[in-house]
Amino acid sequence: MSAATATASFTARPVRTGPRPCYKHTAHRWMAYCDDCTAWHLGHQIAARTRTAPVLTLVTSAGRRPAAFRPAA
Repeated sequence: MSAATATASFTARPVRTGPRPCYKHTAHRWMAYCDDCTAWHLGHQIAARTRTAPVLTLVTSAGRRPAAFRPAA
């Protein structure tokens, strides 16, 4: 646990929902020891797991029929 979360007094911070995991480090960095980075990363992993894949449905057209079978000449 980092020192920021171990203290008894907390300060209000804006919610970070952007593409960066944490504003304590440089862009495109994820630090496993950082509580903010880990919370962001796990949140994205859980959200990706619960997303459903799009379902493809085969719709046949009643007006189209396959070509007639012709034996080889």
